[in-house]
Amino acid sequence: MKTVIIIIVALILGGCGEEDSACQQGEKFIAEVNEAQGSLHYDDQYETHYIRYFLPGTIDSNYKGYICTEVFPDFLFTEGMTVNFSGKFYQTDAYDDVLIAIGGESITVLEIDFLVVP
Repeated sequence: MKTVIIIIVALILGGCGEEDSACQQGEKFIAEVNEAQGSLHYDDQYETHYIRYFLPGTIDSNYKGYICTEVFPDFLFTEGMTVNFSGKFYQTDAYDDVLIAIGGESITVLEIDFLVVP
C-alpha cells in the first residue's frame, strides 16, 4: 500500500506582507479556489514557488500563481508535485519584465490559505 504523507499547513496570515512587492502589485482579484488541485513548481529566476492551476472545463486555460504568502511549509519538494490548496489569485504586473504567458496561461500572484501535500 502506498504510504501517503499529508502535511497540512494553516497559513492564515491575513494576506501578503507589506514588504513583498509581488503581493502589493496583485491588485485585481481574479478568483478564489477551495480545496483545488494543482502542480507545485519552483522558478529559479525569481527564487519562488508557484502553483499551476488548470481551470475546470477548459482545455488549456490555467493560472500560474506565484505564491506571495510569506510562510511556506517545509517539506520534501519535487518539481511538478501534485498539491491540494485553497487561496486567492490576483492579477499582477510583477513578473511581466521577463515572463511571457503562453497558450491559455495567466500569470498571477497567489495568496494561500492552506496547502496539502499528498
